[in-house]
Amino acid sequence: MRPSFSCGKNFFFICLFSLLCTQVILASPPQNSPTGVHQYSEEETKAIYKAAEKAATEGPATVALLKQASLKLPKNFIFIPKEQAAPIMSSMGNSTSESFVGLIFSTTKDFNGFITINYLDSGHINDEDAKDWSADDLFKTIKEGNDEANKERAANGFPSLEVVDWIEKPNYDAKTHKLIWSLLGKEKDNDKSNVVNYNTYILGRQGYFKLNLITSKEDVQNEKLISNDILASFNFDKGNRYDDFTANTDRLAAYGIAALVTGVAAKKLGLIALAGVFIIKMWKLLILLPVILWGTFKKVFKRS
Repeated sequence: MRPSFSCGKNFFFICLFSLLCTQVILASPPQNSPTGVHQYSEEETKAIYKAAEKAATEGPATVALLKQASLKLPKNFIFIPKEQAAPIMSSMGNSTSESFVGLIFSTTKDFNGFITINYLDSGHINDEDAKDWSADDLFKTIKEGNDEANKERAANGFPSLEVVDWIEKPNYDAKTHKLIWSLLGKEKDNDKSNVVNYNTYILGRQGYFKLNLITSKEDVQNEKLISNDILASFNFDKGNRYDDFTANTDRLAAYGIAALVTGVAAKKLGLIALAGVFIIKMWKLLILLPVILWGTFKKVFKRS
């Protein structure tokens, strides 16, 4: 019997293994690759696949995040923790930092993007400037920062990125302490290379989680609804919530909430977005070829 699109974790990892092997054959990384990016052999790729499959949590399940928070993973989604997820990011052209926590993927064709999770121990973020910010001013600052970041991309062999427009202007909910904003980016002189970073920041007592949906302009409206359902289940543990902040003992961050849009975006958006373009294209290709994958990896699937 031919497997359906939603046959679960095993088939997802067969797809993932195929994706990584395909990149071993097709990828030609830039001469000066960013830190953390590595071209893997087929044997290394196989080890990445096996380690990720073994470590993955399949929904429905509650996923604990760094003894800080938790979220409820719905059916047809999987969470891969940092140790096993970082090599996946690296093999796809993304570097990761110490703040990286893990990845969320869907095992169905209805969600072609993926979600990265990071936690930054920044200190307590003051959210007062969210009351007065201007989306136009924030966008101008992001574009200026992106122009500077393009110099670094060029030095690393990546094409220049253009920040096109807001997909969703910055919106901060002072009750839930969640900040959402989204930008459309593309490679310069390549209108078909669009990619969307849909960012959600959830402020806590001592820092913040960043959950970033990486998807395409065509898919963002549908996928952000699914992503928001996952985010709605996110909760800081008691004692780590934003309102648990104690001024006498807790450390304040060196910046306010506006910097999560301007400063972080200008520095980090480019690499994530450029890598996301390739990942999403490859993932869609795999989703459209389940029969080929089934024929190629039938033995692997049976052994699983």
